[in-house]
Amino acid sequence: MVDLINNDSTGNLIAFIKKGKEEYYCLAKIEYWIGEWWNGYVDLSKDSLEELYFEYLNQFKIDFIELKDAYSQLIKTGNKFKIEGNKPSLFIDFELKLLVSNFYDQSLENRVADNWTGKYGEVLQYIPEEYKYW
Repeated sequence: MVDLINNDSTGNLIAFIKKGKEEYYCLAKIEYWIGEWWNGYVDLSKDSLEELYFEYLNQFKIDFIELKDAYSQLIKTGNKFKIEGNKPSLFIDFELKLLVSNFYDQSLENRVADNWTGKYGEVLQYIPEEYKYW
């Protein structure tokens, strides 16, 4: 069950992950979004960083319906900080090798893996309409 009411939205970030036609949300601690560290979590002798880390992120995958329901419950609290803080902070496309961040700390857009593009900007515009839970 996704619990956004008690989520530390300054330490755990929601990311929208995409690779080809496969798309999902993840909720994980900041350190898992620092691209320059991704090679430390996977064995690059087995496949490309993009293939391996995309699969690695499955452990942080959250069910979209549960996320949508949890966000509806969060809205009822009226806590504007939590409501805004539990929108996606990252968009990551493993085919385009693109990470877009609107997280104010850590400069994640500058800490991407080699041959990746990092941008600081509005993340929500990259997320398909059918995946918008806010």
